[in-house]
Amino acid sequence: MEPPSWLLLFVAWLASLAFLSKIFIHRRCKQLKFPPSPKPWPIFGNLNFIGSLPYQSLHKLSQRYGPLTHLKFGSYNVLVASSAEMAKEILKTHDQIFATRPQLAANKYITYDISSERMMRIAPIALTSGSDSPPLESSNSENLVPAPIIPEPIIHDTLDPVVSAQINPLRRFVRVHKQPSWLDSYARSYQSSPLPDFKSDSAAITVEWAISELVKQLQLIKKATEELDRVIDRERWVEVRDITQLTYLDAIMKETIRKHPVGPLLAPHMAMEDCNVAGYDIIFCSKEKRVFINTWRIGRDPSLWEQHEEFRPERFIGQNIDVKGSFELLPFGAGQRICSGYNLGLKMIKLSIANLLQAFNWKLPEHTKVEDLSMEEAPGISTRRKFPLVAVIESRLLFHLYKI
Repeated sequence: MEPPSWLLLFVAWLASLAFLSKIFIHRRCKQLKFPPSPKPWPIFGNLNFIGSLPYQSLHKLSQRYGPLTHLKFGSYNVLVASSAEMAKEILKTHDQIFATRPQLAANKYITYDISSERMMRIAPIALTSGSDSPPLESSNSENLVPAPIIPEPIIHDTLDPVVSAQINPLRRFVRVHKQPSWLDSYARSYQSSPLPDFKSDSAAITVEWAISELVKQLQLIKKATEELDRVIDRERWVEVRDITQLTYLDAIMKETIRKHPVGPLLAPHMAMEDCNVAGYDIIFCSKEKRVFINTWRIGRDPSLWEQHEEFRPERFIGQNIDVKGSFELLPFGAGQRICSGYNLGLKMIKLSIANLLQAFNWKLPEHTKVEDLSMEEAPGISTRRKFPLVAVIESRLLFHLYKI
């Protein structure tokens, strides 16, 4: 039985439409100029180029294909910016277009609940406050030092529960029977969460890299401690109000962030409409085009940094390079999507480094040479040390300051 003539005409019409659409798309693509790209493999795309350190793999691709590279990660289109100029194009010139983020399941199903909603209302007020914010200035410096670097007092952790349980039964009753607030619930869920806390870990990672670089050049520690003694002396601890006067310490922090950015790839952006970036056409209809900024590569750009592999804090002395407005240094991003906690993060890092340098003299263990200290990075999306830092410390302040 032959198919009806109308069905044959319909199939022919569909085939013609598909053929003409393909010709139209092909001609349009020939007229457009896309960023350079390595030839993708079927199904996998360009994932074969990505190793255990993705930001270094993307750095190698940028050396071959340029500062703006188009890649395919499976079925997803990815745009990688590997220079300060390209970062400025995306985060400033076209900030409105690239202001959105890809939808991630983790953000949708794990972090969003009533506690998260309340925290999102409170956080902008607390985190974006200026350096003269009363809540921050009145806080004890110990509260700003990340726990992985300077742990909480051991004796209090051990004895407080015993004292509360045995000496003060009323306090125990109140603690057990009180109505928990939403903040208590948030704190408990935060402590029991199996997910890594990248926001608090970032300060600890940066400080560990800073000390790692400093113990290789003890003359840098001498300069930093001389500044600390001149500004603060040795009769009290450095406080938040002091860090604005510590210019060399600020240079150490910036140099650490340049060479060892905690987030070597900024959180991805997405284009909300077609645009032209540095002469290249970016098509919004491309399936979920993700845009990454390779800050690890920018920090090692020889056109921006002389002797970029060396740790030289002096390069920031007298230079107007800010982590917020300069695209040579992008630890917190830029534009509408800049990290709202950048101000607090900088203070945590500065104060942590200052406390460690003020409190102790640092050196490598006996029989350990400078060249033996590994500076390798652990596999992953952050720049953790592959091997933990091992160093010898000696107290340099008055004994009564080392209170427990």
